[in-house]
Amino acid sequence: MKRINSAKLAGVISGVALFFPYPAIPVGNRTGLQLGHLLVLGLFVLAIMSLRASGRSIRAFLLLTIPLSFPLVFVSQSNQNINATVMQVVALLTILVVGRVVSKQEGFSGFLYGMSIAVAVHAIVGYVQQYYYLSEVFPLTQLYVNPSFSEMDPERITHIYATYTKRSFGVFPEPSSMFAALAPWLILVAFMCSRDAVSKGVVRRNFWSKVVMMLSIGLMYFGRSGGLPYLVLGFVIYFFPRLKKYFARPTLSRILIGLVVGSILCFVGFLLYSSFETRAQAEVATGNSWEERLASILFGVQVVLNGSIANLLFGYGLGDIAEMTQLATGASSIHSVVVATFAATGLVGLACIGLVAAMAMRSIMRGGERALGIAIFVVWGAAVTLVTGYFQLLSVWACLAVMLQWDRIFPANNVRQL
Repeated sequence: MKRINSAKLAGVISGVALFFPYPAIPVGNRTGLQLGHLLVLGLFVLAIMSLRASGRSIRAFLLLTIPLSFPLVFVSQSNQNINATVMQVVALLTILVVGRVVSKQEGFSGFLYGMSIAVAVHAIVGYVQQYYYLSEVFPLTQLYVNPSFSEMDPERITHIYATYTKRSFGVFPEPSSMFAALAPWLILVAFMCSRDAVSKGVVRRNFWSKVVMMLSIGLMYFGRSGGLPYLVLGFVIYFFPRLKKYFARPTLSRILIGLVVGSILCFVGFLLYSSFETRAQAEVATGNSWEERLASILFGVQVVLNGSIANLLFGYGLGDIAEMTQLATGASSIHSVVVATFAATGLVGLACIGLVAAMAMRSIMRGGERALGIAIFVVWGAAVTLVTGYFQLLSVWACLAVMLQWDRIFPANNVRQL
């Protein structure tokens, strides 16, 4: 009987669990305990057993969590701030757990497999949503249980998504959160489809990766997220170094490939234009637009700059700033993780985010597959800065954990067998 590899099993379970914000166990009116939360709490001891493997993750975890305590000390100890801070600390444990899991070869391989299963499930749910939208019905509403995402009201879903915008988003709160949670990983899925991934042992075979990639493209199209240009930019960064292989081909071959690729790009551009036009018309009809997103981000910046010295340095706290944003703009939250962190933890928190981002980029530049790592970093950075403000999307923090361990996952000048 073949022995089950514990590291690979932990990777598969983590890869699946961290990509599903729904369903969750309600804890109060504003908090939901996800399967991913339970996982990171259960594996927390495993994550700190090896300080050598997870030391970088621990430093990043501390840089992101310590500033959360300052508003509680210097600004406000409201129940909202305390509850939101506790949940954010639990979410950030993802960095420790995933950092520990992917630092092992078998763990990273298992995590990719689990992630690809989760992405495929979200894509299938997205296609089911499109089918039911034909009848102006939102399906599987019983799955969407998580008070952390309060705007998922059945009536609002039916009238906006099923009747007007008809945008798919899998088992996520809405299309933008789906993009933020999945887009950086799609760059990695593209790598898994390549011959390099097979030759380096990242995957044994890439047929499954190609299936997942095709399903994901359809899901992203039906989601019509405003972040799609950032995903396109990520793919351009990833594929750009491979142009030298293209120019090394015979002239006729280059012409044929250029025509095919050019046609595909034109078709994709047409689909993006038509989908955004449809979305814009639907949002005008329902009274929603990108104005709410921009208003929330501007409010998050201005409220700190116009506040006291304590607010400028330490922010208002995660709980209080969410309520302030809703009262001022009508938005459920600030639509940017980075700006929301700045509003909640001030200049101190913003500086710590910058340090963690620098740590991730340093790890990428020290490792192999740099174009892949930079592409993922760019898409991830755009997602947390301009696309979503949901702190409880655990796959976002899992992506950061992978980037922090990049030079261990892809050692420079070394073929890694997974």
